[in-house]
Amino acid sequence: MAFGKSKKVAEILVKPNDKSNVPMREKVEMLLEHFFSWSTISLMENHTPELEHFQEFTEKEVGLVINNLKKGKVPGLDRLDYRIWTHIFGFYPKFLTEIFNLCFRINYFPRSLRNAKAVFLQKYVKNPELCNAYRQVCILPTIGKILERLFHLRFIKHLVELNIIHENQFGFSEGKRCEIAINNIIIRLQENRETQHSTLVSLDIKSAFDSLDWSVLFRTLDFYGLAKCFRNFIFHYLVDRKVVFDDGLTGIERVCTMGCPQVSVIFPCLWNIYIKQRTSTSVRR
Repeated sequence: MAFGKSKKVAEILVKPNDKSNVPMREKVEMLLEHFFSWSTISLMENHTPELEHFQEFTEKEVGLVINNLKKGKVPGLDRLDYRIWTHIFGFYPKFLTEIFNLCFRINYFPRSLRNAKAVFLQKYVKNPELCNAYRQVCILPTIGKILERLFHLRFIKHLVELNIIHENQFGFSEGKRCEIAINNIIIRLQENRETQHSTLVSLDIKSAFDSLDWSVLFRTLDFYGLAKCFRNFIFHYLVDRKVVFDDGLTGIERVCTMGCPQVSVIFPCLWNIYIKQRTSTSVRR
């Protein structure tokens, strides 16, 4: 798991307030508090109540998404994996297509599909009594990820039309590879070797996805003139989102007001939009 750097946790050993023999609930609450940031800023001011037309999907388009899913993925809180939805679509394709199109018609991401199952993995060569010795994994409902993939298809097309994604953005960008970005850097260094000095600045944003500010994200989306149908869908995708830990004995929920699960389909794309304005502003200064 996690490129061989983590293992499934047999027991959570963190020590809240440096105390031993504390209840499991307190240990989990400590990890949830550590990994999932909290903001007091309300998203309701970012809600645009008027609906806007969203190009609906055909059964063929939905089928292409469903048939290309990687089977065997761990299901979310609803315990339904991709195989269930593949069989349902194969039996009655109109049923799922209508459900997905209804969500797009009202610019809405269902509340029950926003909740993620939280699992903690222990990193190797780390003190298990510390929070940073664990890696959080959020598992989303599979049908919600299908809905995300469909939204992503239309969303990417809209971003291309608005020319929002930076031409030098390679991470999380379809059709681009980080190897190309590295090769571009090498070429630039070689060109500058004879006549100029070169400086390479590398930034590692700690817990980038976990700490993204939603209110700043929506101001950024408005800055670029994102269509209301996409804006509304993203609003409902984020608001009232929860992470749930449940091992059969201990069940704890935590409301999320910042960031997004790293397994999200559309969030890497939102991150690219978010970071573009931040880096462009820094460069101008």
